[in-house]
Amino acid sequence: MPLPRSLPRPAGVTAMWALTDFGPENGGTRVVPGSHRRSLNEIYRSADRLPDEAISPRMKPGDVLVFEHALFHAAGLNRSDAWRLGVQVNYQAGWLRSYTDWERTLSAEEMARLPANVRALVGHSMCGGLGRVSPERGAYLESYY
Repeated sequence: MPLPRSLPRPAGVTAMWALTDFGPENGGTRVVPGSHRRSLNEIYRSADRLPDEAISPRMKPGDVLVFEHALFHAAGLNRSDAWRLGVQVNYQAGWLRSYTDWERTLSAEEMARLPANVRALVGHSMCGGLGRVSPERGAYLESYY
């Protein structure tokens, strides 16, 4: 996304709740500490070293790992015979659209039956890309530009 790194405040955060044990053995969430503060050019130049920099925090059921979206993160390889279960919740600024267009899961016919304010909430009245949800007075507007 066309946002500068590092942002003055996070555009979004992820909360990963462990329902079972998480750790290196079962592919628990891996993060590269400090990567959210590095430029993409620096990260690309050091891409071959990123796996060595990644850590996999040990989490017990009920533990929560919260990190900024810009932090490089991924699931690891589950080398155990046990399931690794968790709940991932993403919180992001209202003007930031997700990578997955969930609104596209509704057909045009289903969307047409929704009230206008609901269509606006899922992005169907959005124009102009990032930074604008609705041009109406009082609508949520935010931008880093």
